[in-house]
Amino acid sequence: MNDRRYAPLVLHTWFLMLVVLLWLVGLEPATMLYISGAVGMGVYATLAITELRRAPLFVSPLSALFCLVLAAGRAERDSLCQHHIGRRSDSVFRKNTSAG
Repeated sequence: MNDRRYAPLVLHTWFLMLVVLLWLVGLEPATMLYISGAVGMGVYATLAITELRRAPLFVSPLSALFCLVLAAGRAERDSLCQHHIGRRSDSVFRKNTSAG
């Protein structure tokens, strides 16, 4: 039996235990978010590299998930920016038309 097959699961389990430990210690929510986010970026980058090495053509379910999350994040950011810019230009327009 190949023990390296379970390495990503062990890494993910250790990360989960770290997050639960931080929660049990009772850190401030922002501090817990920063620590678990920083560690999580490294964990998921390692998992992605491991999956990509195993997958033919460097495509795996994890890489597809990262692409979808990245695309959704960009779409949400663009939507929020357009909404904010539209509101700002409306308020400037109202100020200019009400003044004169």
